[in-house]
Amino acid sequence: MSAAKRKDAIVRLSGNLQKQTSLFRKQNSEAEKVMCTSYEVSCIIAHQMKPFADGDFIKECLLTVVDSIYPEQRSAFESVSLLSHTDRRRIEDMSDNVHDSLKTHSSNFIAFSLALDESTDTKDMAQLAVFIRGITTDLQVCEEFLQLVPLHGTTTGQDICDVVFHCVDLYSLVLSRLVCMTADGAPAMVGEKKGAASQLVHHCEATGPPWPINMMHCIIHQGPLCAKSANLVDVMSVMV
Repeated sequence: MSAAKRKDAIVRLSGNLQKQTSLFRKQNSEAEKVMCTSYEVSCIIAHQMKPFADGDFIKECLLTVVDSIYPEQRSAFESVSLLSHTDRRRIEDMSDNVHDSLKTHSSNFIAFSLALDESTDTKDMAQLAVFIRGITTDLQVCEEFLQLVPLHGTTTGQDICDVVFHCVDLYSLVLSRLVCMTADGAPAMVGEKKGAASQLVHHCEATGPPWPINMMHCIIHQGPLCAKSANLVDVMSVMV
C-alpha cells in the first residue's frame, strides 16, 4: 500500500472514530438530561406532598401538550420515567443526599443549640420536631430542621430525651458543644427533675462542657406567656 493510500485510510478511520465518539457523547448527554428531568419532577412531587402515582398523570399531561405543540419531540418526553416506584426511588435518593450533607455539615459545628417542639398531628400521633442552629470554624451559621420523630406510646421527659440522644448520635453531634436548649413550657420538656431539656442539660454538664448551657422558652410560646401577665387594655383600646 502506497503512502497516499495509507494516509487516506488513516483519515477515513479517524473520521469514523470521531463520529462514533460524538454519537456516544450525544446519547450520554441526552440520557443525563432525561435523568435530571425525572429528578426535578420527583422533587416537585415531594415538595407539594403529592402521591408518587401522580408522576404518571404528570407525564400524560406533558405528552398531551407535546402532541399538540411539538409532536416531533414526543420521543424525548416519552423517555422520561415518572412511574410511581421511580419517583419513590428518586425522592429517597434526594432524601439520603440531604441527610448525608446535613450530617457532614453538622459534625463540623464548634458550637450548636437545639430547639424541641412536641405536638400532636391530625391523627393524634405525638411528633417531636428537632431543629439545630450551629456555627463552624469559619463563622458560618447554619440553621436547619434536623428530624421529625413520632413518639409512640408515652411522651414523658425520658422518652423525649431518649429520642434527642438518638438524633444526636445519628448526626454525629458532640454534646459537649451544646450551648443552648429551647423548648416549650410543657412539664415533660422543662420539668426541673424529669423534663427532657433538664435531663439533657444535666447530662451535658456531667461531661464537662467549657460553657454553661442556657435554657430558653420557644419564641412561639413567649407571646402567650407574656399575654397572661401583661395589661394590654391601653394598647387594645387605641387599636380598636
